[in-house]
Amino acid sequence: MASIVSALVAEDLASKPVGHHLVIDHGDGLRLHVTKAFRPEWFSVNDRVGWVDRNPLPIIADAIKKKSNELERYCATAGPDTRLLLVADRIHNSGKLTLDDAALLDTEGFEIVYVFPYPEPVMIFAAKRDPA
Repeated sequence: MASIVSALVAEDLASKPVGHHLVIDHGDGLRLHVTKAFRPEWFSVNDRVGWVDRNPLPIIADAIKKKSNELERYCATAGPDTRLLLVADRIHNSGKLTLDDAALLDTEGFEIVYVFPYPEPVMIFAAKRDPA
């Protein structure tokens, strides 16, 4: 936060005309859009921007674990080839994640777990089988 404040102070906004706009790329994916106005105004961009979780494995693993608690009931209804689809809508804050292609997930008994980070391609994780 201190470096952000320093960057803003260095811009000397007091000497700039009303309507002056600047963009500060701070690094780590943080970008500030600053516009000098007559009075302070804050704009909400709603649920369209935000941080991208670059280590979502714990969240995904937790979701799989929760669903696996119902696996017996799912198998009784759908049969033994029970699969799970998890969707992360990356258009919204709640779905902003990046999962490495080489990630390993425990499918917790599901035959296949599909992770769909919309609009990116679906990632497929198959149950590990013991070589027999």
